[in-house]
Amino acid sequence: MADTLIVETGAIIVGAESYISVVDADAYHSTHGNTAWASLSTLDKEIALRKATVYVDGHYFYRWKGSQVQPLTQELQWPRSGVRIAKDPVYYDVPPSFYDQAYLGYLAITTIPKQLKQAVCEAALIASTSELAETLTNGISSKTVDVISTTYTGSSGEATKKYQIIDQLRVSLLESSGDLK
Repeated sequence: MADTLIVETGAIIVGAESYISVVDADAYHSTHGNTAWASLSTLDKEIALRKATVYVDGHYFYRWKGSQVQPLTQELQWPRSGVRIAKDPVYYDVPPSFYDQAYLGYLAITTIPKQLKQAVCEAALIASTSELAETLTNGISSKTVDVISTTYTGSSGEATKKYQIIDQLRVSLLESSGDLK
């Protein structure tokens, strides 16, 4: 029995697990020459898309622009309200209604941005062959010089992975922090 991926469309779908369908991810990877994706089974693609969505939502959780449309019931971080996409409002010949989000320079609250879908596709490709987020362990290291001894505890000293392509694709959807994390 094949698993069925539940895709968030911007309508706040109950049980949503991904921002992009397998069919759309296939099209993305095909146009980007990612042949390794094509060799995966549908089930493996669904698993990778779920892992990628969890990673992207969790990794950028505190930096997304705006806020969830329904924070108490929404499964994923998107769709969001209050996401400013333009520095200045878009002007029309005919005055828009007060609720015309594009006029106000904001992303419509039913939108799952293309950049987010692309970032999930890139993360899914990585997730299909390796872990996106490694488990960090506490480590202890000691250093002794002459009679002075210093002990450090904290992360194991191994750097966490950074994925530049994912960072670049979603940067316009994040609050500015001075650097990409």
